[in-house]
Amino acid sequence: MISIKTFSSRASTYRFNMPKRPLRLYLLALVMGVAVPALLLAMVQAMDSAARQRAAVEAGLTNTSRVLATSVEHELLRSVAALDVLAASPRLAAGDLAGFYEEARAAAAQLPWYTVWLADAHGRQLMNLLAPLGAQLPSLADRPYVAEALRSGRWTVSGLIVGRVSGSQNVTVAVPLLRQPGTPLYVVGAALRPATFNVLLESVNPYLHTATASIVGRDFIVIARNRDAERWLGQRAHAKYIESLAEAPEGLARTTTLEGDAIYAAYRRLPDSGWTIGMGVLASEVEEPVWRTLRTSAALGLCGLLLAGTVAVLLSRRIARPIKQLADTADGIARGHYDPAPVGSGIAEIETLARALQYAAQAARERDQLAEQARHITAELERVEIRERQQIARDLHDDLAQTLAAALIRLTVLQQHADPAVARRATELADLIQRANHSTRSLAEQLSPPALYELGLVPALEWLAQELENDYGLQVQIHDDGQPKPLSIEASSIVFRCVRELLINVFKHAQTPSASVRLSVEGEQTLVIHVLDAGRGIDPSAVAHEVGAGRLGLRAVKERLGHLGGSFHMASQPSGGSDVSLRLPLMPRDSAPTGSHGDEPPSSAGPTA
Repeated sequence: MISIKTFSSRASTYRFNMPKRPLRLYLLALVMGVAVPALLLAMVQAMDSAARQRAAVEAGLTNTSRVLATSVEHELLRSVAALDVLAASPRLAAGDLAGFYEEARAAAAQLPWYTVWLADAHGRQLMNLLAPLGAQLPSLADRPYVAEALRSGRWTVSGLIVGRVSGSQNVTVAVPLLRQPGTPLYVVGAALRPATFNVLLESVNPYLHTATASIVGRDFIVIARNRDAERWLGQRAHAKYIESLAEAPEGLARTTTLEGDAIYAAYRRLPDSGWTIGMGVLASEVEEPVWRTLRTSAALGLCGLLLAGTVAVLLSRRIARPIKQLADTADGIARGHYDPAPVGSGIAEIETLARALQYAAQAARERDQLAEQARHITAELERVEIRERQQIARDLHDDLAQTLAAALIRLTVLQQHADPAVARRATELADLIQRANHSTRSLAEQLSPPALYELGLVPALEWLAQELENDYGLQVQIHDDGQPKPLSIEASSIVFRCVRELLINVFKHAQTPSASVRLSVEGEQTLVIHVLDAGRGIDPSAVAHEVGAGRLGLRAVKERLGHLGGSFHMASQPSGGSDVSLRLPLMPRDSAPTGSHGDEPPSSAGPTA
């Protein structure tokens, strides 16, 4: 029998030796398996076809409405032209109403008029073919279309009205007869039955068998209709249709018929008569093909998506598992674990990535080793620099300062010389040597401050504040939270030099007479130092540039802190001052040297004051 260990070893060997295939083959299998592009293309084509079909229906409706409007307008203008001929009759001009009566009868027989009437300039009827000549006739002065013809001197047409002589519904065209330009003498009118326009609507082949064509007047009363004309004649058009007509003189709208059916209607308003001719088809006949196409395409698309989802799940399981392992490996490298577990997936790209992570882990390990070596070297260099500074300070104090003191003593003797010139020269030399001695002692203290090595960081900073005030006039306040701050000698030296660099930087650039240094401990493990001033500040966008370019001494501060595992941050605003914060780890308290505030232990390494 094969042992579990042997089986696991063979399985592992097979896993790592299985054929490597590029990831694009899996993606291609997914796309080809579900044919998503083909389904999407089919849906787009179906929607485009439905849109073209709908556009064709709308174009047909618009063209048909224009043809109907032209036919209706032509019929009205034909009546206007015939009335103009009657109005120009010599018999009417001569006042021969009987002769004009016969001429009107003859004209009515040839045109679709069922009566012709004549009224004077006050709207009083003088004759009507429906009544014997000389009969008493009702006045037309209150008819709006008659008043409009008399006022404007142009032809007008009524909406659907009830004749006062005939008692039946009709549409009347009125033409004024002008005695002189602008002054009407008579108004000649001809009445047409609504059936005349129904015939026009029916004569145009409807776009669909369910098409509805209608004519409405200025008052939106139905004048003619190709469907159920007897039922709807004289009724006000549907409110939704009226809203559409109010938007523009011509257009296409989804509206409602008097029967309550939703339709797509194209309409056109005649400019002279104010009539609106509309042509519409049921909305269902326009929209149903579109919805049917979309439903079919959606069903096919859903099936395709379900299939694609199934395949995608299967493939994702195949791909996601090794990717998860690689992610765990990368996370481990980030945490310092440089021994990634092998990943076998059968995908060439993932195998390449796994090898790259292994190389990255090896490089990170070497980088950390080099960084550790660099820290040790830096620390040793810092210790050497401290020793050299202390040695130079001792030499300055013990040799040069003592020599200058001896020279000063001898010059003091010369000052007692009887010769005034010699005494004066000795006094001058004594002053020079006194200043040189002072400078020597000051330089020795700056190279290796005794307070730093004998008393600790905080007293050293207080001494530094006093020196800056004496030398530069910069008043510095030191604020300490009183907590122990255990630091090595090297760390204390670096922190002291960084703070001094920042304070000198304040004197040079901040244009302020004062600054402050605040020391505090966070979490008993981190020392935080803030160097603050209320000077002119710097633009925040330029801070990173100044640090990166090494200006203002900030780059040196940042690099020194980096050697200690610390960090540097600068916050500043123009005219709002600056706040430079230094953060670095403290030594464990159980291994910290004793001293002032838990700082460095007293040491005689530095020169005495």
